[in-house]
Amino acid sequence: MEFLSSGPLASGWATLALAAVLFGALRLGAFLLKPLGIPAAELSPLEEKLFSLALGITALSLLVLLLGLAGGLNDVVLWTVLVGCVFLRGPANRLERFHFTVVERFLLVVGGGILFLSWLQALAPPTGNDALAYHLAHPREFLLKGGISHLELTRESLWPYQTEMLFTLGLLLQGTILAQLMHWLFFGLTAVLIFSLGKRFYGQRAGLLSALVFLLTPAAFAQSGQAYVDLSLAFFMLAAAYALVLRGTLGETPSALLAGLMCGAALGTKYLALGPAAILWALLLFERRGFKPVFIFMLSALAVSAVWYARSWVILGNPVYPFFAGVFGGHGFESQAGKHVGFGKDWLSFLLFPWNVTMHPDRFGGEIIGPLYLMLAPLALLKPEKTSRTGVILGAFTSLTLIFLFTQSQHARFALSVLPVLAVGAGVGLDKAVSAGGLLKKTVLLVFSCVMLAHGFIYVYRTHKVLAVVSGRVNVEKYLSEHERSYQGHRYLREHLKEGQSVFNAAESRVFYGPKSAVIISDGQPLRESLTRRGVSLRDFLGREQFDMLWLSAGSDSDILAFARAGGYVQDYAYSFTEEPATYEYLFFKKVS
Repeated sequence: MEFLSSGPLASGWATLALAAVLFGALRLGAFLLKPLGIPAAELSPLEEKLFSLALGITALSLLVLLLGLAGGLNDVVLWTVLVGCVFLRGPANRLERFHFTVVERFLLVVGGGILFLSWLQALAPPTGNDALAYHLAHPREFLLKGGISHLELTRESLWPYQTEMLFTLGLLLQGTILAQLMHWLFFGLTAVLIFSLGKRFYGQRAGLLSALVFLLTPAAFAQSGQAYVDLSLAFFMLAAAYALVLRGTLGETPSALLAGLMCGAALGTKYLALGPAAILWALLLFERRGFKPVFIFMLSALAVSAVWYARSWVILGNPVYPFFAGVFGGHGFESQAGKHVGFGKDWLSFLLFPWNVTMHPDRFGGEIIGPLYLMLAPLALLKPEKTSRTGVILGAFTSLTLIFLFTQSQHARFALSVLPVLAVGAGVGLDKAVSAGGLLKKTVLLVFSCVMLAHGFIYVYRTHKVLAVVSGRVNVEKYLSEHERSYQGHRYLREHLKEGQSVFNAAESRVFYGPKSAVIISDGQPLRESLTRRGVSLRDFLGREQFDMLWLSAGSDSDILAFARAGGYVQDYAYSFTEEPATYEYLFFKKVS
């Protein structure tokens, strides 16, 4: 099947390709520092490389978009671009020397082990729900169509797709492994960025502990193995906050410019960044440093992100489709995402939000944050030093972003956008507890060690499940048939549909593994809204379109099941798949000749 890859050779090639993309992005970003007026010499060598990577990755994503809009997506062109980036000249290369204690080296080994396990996890075939529904499915469609465009009757194809451009690049240059490694990359980059921030403001040990707290977050580890966008959002939001607190190092204007560019990259990644971006802008405004930094922050953020929102506004009449339809002339619809997540939005639920999201992950989407943030972050208040601008900005940003997330959507994985900043607080708290000595030190280290071991076992278990397919001992067909609910259905369609035939899919949102030669129309809110506007019933639509096959489930709407059984179609195939806690019953109806 196109773009699907697995096995040791494919994994090795994908990892080498990732290194090439990373090096090209680093050179491109370093080249951009000088014309942007950012004084690289004022940054530490590590900070310079991290911000260069952030700029380079953003520029590469926008370049892929530009090529896609022009119908010029081609592996030769993209490899040429990456090779060309190698010859770009930036600031003189500087190396930073680190001196680690024995304990700090142990922390590095643990962190490296976690990154290795997460790398193995990312080498397996894709199974993530949103990845197969659109994060990977839409880049696949773009490549099959030869260009990037709006995909009719989809909710997401005009969303901010900066990270999806990296997935498009990955699919084109190698396949699914490289695409997933593009997101895995941000797991490590975010940890290094956390270390860098912690080291600058709170000391090297605090920086290492902060990075390890983040790496020990089960939700982040799970995300790193799939082609999602939450870790890239976390990276760019942290980079934006980091740049903002570097005002004393970079100066007013360069700091605001860099923070705005990083914020723009976050806005180009996900709508969810609108809240944190507005919070950073408000914090900058609150400092009353004049209009110029505020204007530069806004302008640079728009320069990077405006294209995503403008496309949606021009094509669909709503820059944040399908949200806020009432504001944008009815273009869109009310989203039900997050409506039934959490314990409510009253004051008591707000006060208990940190406790509840930690102790009741099943009520917040199932992702596990872990106890370290709740346990360690308050310890940062031990022996409070003189209030610093850095602490105030990071604390205010974290608090206000958590309030925003609580009011908008309480999915635990959405909190990944602010967890890196919170990890710094937790790492500083742990460092202070260790420095305090006595019973507090022993208790905190004991609990931290137990959590580290428990999460380590979870990570090993998760990785163990993919080793067979990653090593090539189990073929991809067998692995996906056992671990991914939609694969058997798509295999049936690929085997039984002829080129140009059509399918009405009212059973499954995951479409990545579907046949490339068939026309698949998925039931969903965009289709239903379109039919309502035209005054056409779903039954009339099905009768008129005369689909060659219907993919339904036992839980499909009764009118669709009634249509399938009323005549003209015969059930040709069925299968069930258990994905805890649910069991899916799929039914396939074939049109009678």
